[in-house]
Amino acid sequence: MRQIEFGLCQHSVMWVDDHIFDDKWQNKFHMETTAKSITNINVHFIPKISTDAALIFLHSEFGQRLKNKSTFRIVTDMHRDNEYPPDNAGARFLLGVRNLGFDCHCLVFTDRESEARKHLNKTIGKPQKRRIHVTESTKELQKFVSFQDS
Repeated sequence: MRQIEFGLCQHSVMWVDDHIFDDKWQNKFHMETTAKSITNINVHFIPKISTDAALIFLHSEFGQRLKNKSTFRIVTDMHRDNEYPPDNAGARFLLGVRNLGFDCHCLVFTDRESEARKHLNKTIGKPQKRRIHVTESTKELQKFVSFQDS
């Protein structure tokens, strides 16, 4: 089945994780809880399973419509088993995001914050790291995807 994304909601969050479509995905609870708790805005989640799938979307006409919107954000994990090398997949993805001209707020949600920061520092230059945050905190994640941290 082909998935078509419109990204027409006022607030959109692309979430990139290699396990996002697994029934027992550990972050499903956070996404659902956040979606239910937000009453004042409508947030559209754009799930992607890999760097390639996410960058293809961002390069598309639908993705390009989100490029300069302050109401578009990205959440990514750092490690993806479906990519090589797996350990810095999130950093390579965010470099691709910046290379496409997106300067949106991005969050690396990980259980290894210091390791994720090292991968970002090796992969992405200082100017491109602007608006990229790293956290292990579910509270920070929920604030980020509900646009309550601005």
